[in-house]
Amino acid sequence: MGKCPNCGGEVPEGAQFCPHCGFPQLEGNTVEIKEIPEYALREFKEIFEALSKKYRVLGFLGKGGFSQVFLLEDKLLRRKCALKVLSSQVTGFSSEAVERFLREARLYAELEHPHIVPIYDVGFEGNRAYLIMKYIEGRNLRDIISRSGSLPMEAALKISRDILSALSYMHARGIIHRDIKPSNIIIEEGTGRAILTDFGLAKRVDAGTKLTRSGQLLGTPHYLSPEQARGEKITPASDVYSFGITLFEMLTGRLPFEGDSPLQILWKHVKEPLPEPRKVNPSLPAEVERIIFKATEKKPANRYSSAAEMLRDIEALREKARLTRSRRSRLPLLLASLVLAAVLGALGYFLSSRGARVFPLSLLSGRGGWTEAALPPGRTLLYSEILPMPVESREVQEDLFPPVDIVGEELEGEGFSGEFAPGPTETSSPTLTLKVDYPARVEVDGREVGEVLPGKALTVALKVGEHTVKYFPLYGGQVQEQVITLGEGERKTVVRKFGFSSMLTTIDSKPWANVYIDGRFMGTTPINKLSLASGEHIIKFVRKGYKPEEVKLFLKPDERRAVSVILKREEK
Repeated sequence: MGKCPNCGGEVPEGAQFCPHCGFPQLEGNTVEIKEIPEYALREFKEIFEALSKKYRVLGFLGKGGFSQVFLLEDKLLRRKCALKVLSSQVTGFSSEAVERFLREARLYAELEHPHIVPIYDVGFEGNRAYLIMKYIEGRNLRDIISRSGSLPMEAALKISRDILSALSYMHARGIIHRDIKPSNIIIEEGTGRAILTDFGLAKRVDAGTKLTRSGQLLGTPHYLSPEQARGEKITPASDVYSFGITLFEMLTGRLPFEGDSPLQILWKHVKEPLPEPRKVNPSLPAEVERIIFKATEKKPANRYSSAAEMLRDIEALREKARLTRSRRSRLPLLLASLVLAAVLGALGYFLSSRGARVFPLSLLSGRGGWTEAALPPGRTLLYSEILPMPVESREVQEDLFPPVDIVGEELEGEGFSGEFAPGPTETSSPTLTLKVDYPARVEVDGREVGEVLPGKALTVALKVGEHTVKYFPLYGGQVQEQVITLGEGERKTVVRKFGFSSMLTTIDSKPWANVYIDGRFMGTTPINKLSLASGEHIIKFVRKGYKPEEVKLFLKPDERRAVSVILKREEK
């Protein structure tokens, strides 16, 4: 078990998302530090030599369209830094370009925000400009989306909050980032913070600069706003648009616009309407779709007026989701209270029928708790009178108890599953028990009734007749629907097999071992191209003389994974 960097909850080994808050888990997935390529040693020799008195170059982190990044160590302070060497496309070669770059660098070096990567130093060496900034250990959002597909909504909203707060801070100080995209957002390992990086294209709001210079278009076509695509003057609304596209990708696992060339993609940003996010991911609420549409309006005047305004809507949606989770988490307690009330009420009736005096609850209770002050001398409260205050407001009652009643079913000693509300009073009311081979959110007749997980059933009390059940897969996959008819007093169990498939490209071990998947013998390692149903699986490696190794993993639809272990000898 590990711990989630966002909520601190326990996370099973190998899980890509926290089961409590849905946040991406990063352990073992951080950026790879590579050996510096030969061409870089030659091309950036002057910069490396100029920095050698204070810094030690440790390795190569990667390259993009406008920069290459290296890992440094500050010899004096003993801290890791990232060296970003910018392309001449960004800074140019003229003295005016150099001065402009330094002026902008001084401005964003003043930025101090928990979700903006700190810049330590800037400079020029030859025709190359460079930035030295804090090295953030973690993984960029681009890689996370590539590995996992769409993110759980709570994780996407948390990342949105972090980045929009950074953009609000920047825009208030007159800086536009101009290159918002998943690869410029790092999720920090250990804290779960989303941090905005790569200020190589950032400009002041009053600079009046267009994105075209000598026929070059700066930025990434998939995320450019229509005004950037046309080479027009940009505003903070351009960053809002780019982040709206990023949010679309986080929640759907795909980009809204694709094309055979950058020009085709740019044309779509200018002319084509954004695809509806809920058609790609039907589990999304309408409110989050509205936020995405407003952020990606073609005309800047129709978008959010600022990142701060978009942030307010994101925070409101997060709070609404939090309250919904809170209400659901209270349902088991409420059910227990009602059961206790019924038991104690029966006990009170039994005692009163034998001469015990039972006083009206309205005379004995108060909002601050129960009191015996109003009792006659020598009188004590019966257990039947120690009950919660009755809910008087119809509005509050509807808030606490959803329209569809849910009762729990115990499976294989795992305790109660699903969510709970008062069950029906008529013993003849039919019930529907749902079981699945893949986690899903369930709606019955258009009303959400909870989540159902493999190995844990969800039992719903319904009326006699025909009902439409919809399953919304939690981690990607096509929504499925079925119509079920229930008769008077019928107790029906339905097992829904989604049929999603995934592939384990390689199952290997050192040394070889027998492989069991979910208790079934599959052969000896190595095993290649093994197709499995999506969902949770347990892979066990067994060999005489070695300690058995067990790997738990969750496979999403169409995912391709490889599993490899090293066996340890048993101690004699």
